[in-house]
Amino acid sequence: MNLRRLEYFVVLAKELHFGRAADRLHLAQPGLSQQIKVFEKECAVKLFERNSHGVTLTEAGRVLLEEGEAILAQVDRTLARVRASGDGREGTLRIVLTRSVAFGLPDTVVNEFSQRYPGVQVTRDVAWTTRNVDMLRAGDVDAAFVRLPLSDESDIEILSLGDTEAVVACPADHPLAAKHRIERSDLIGETLVSWPRTQAPGYFDEMQREIFGAQPPNSIIWEPDPEHVMAAVDRNRGVAVLDSERASKLRSDGVVIRRFAPPIPRFAFGVAWHPRREDPVLAAFLQVCRDLRDIRGDH
Repeated sequence: MNLRRLEYFVVLAKELHFGRAADRLHLAQPGLSQQIKVFEKECAVKLFERNSHGVTLTEAGRVLLEEGEAILAQVDRTLARVRASGDGREGTLRIVLTRSVAFGLPDTVVNEFSQRYPGVQVTRDVAWTTRNVDMLRAGDVDAAFVRLPLSDESDIEILSLGDTEAVVACPADHPLAAKHRIERSDLIGETLVSWPRTQAPGYFDEMQREIFGAQPPNSIIWEPDPEHVMAAVDRNRGVAVLDSERASKLRSDGVVIRRFAPPIPRFAFGVAWHPRREDPVLAAFLQVCRDLRDIRGDH
């Protein structure tokens, strides 16, 4: 069945007048008459009764009018969805956040994207940078928020989104808690409580260089994640250097957060994706990332 001729049929079936139907369709009347004859041959059934008073629908024509309107409406819905998918307004997007900056700008980006593109189903997970990159390379997610720099960026694209401030978390009765600002030299000889380097090697190494320089901590207590790091600090096992927002959210009454003296240490984060993946939904998401980065600047 030719959909264009079906449309001609539906218009004529509603107007029951070749002249008015031809005007609506912007066709010449003889051309419309010829198209309807061809359409009746395609359907192998008579759809109209023609007489000197005009045209009327046959019983087959009445059935086709009911079914034909539904078909054309479904075609319109299908085309709308196809076009929406083509420009990123429909589809799915799988995102993984990184724990140290799960809130702030990344969370704002995901929420803004969901508001702009309500037809896209967004799923989100939270892990750490190394795991996020592994999920991206395995095709388990479409975009991954990561701490920068990455130790290997050879096969993925990175969009830097901003940076976050590092602070010191120490027990409330620790001598450092009495200081208004922490000098880097204040940490010499202190036991550091830290998350594993394997979770974000590039970020970990840069933080170590920035904070400790040529004098790395004498002793490090390893904990699996920031929650356990802060719990260890609360138990007076050492001090920790963490992202300021994460430290503030996890801080207990027994832990004090102190900022560094200038220059303030700040560490970058961004979003990663596969450069070979050409997906309108992903492209739309990355544009939202760029828009909010440009509006808000560094986080």
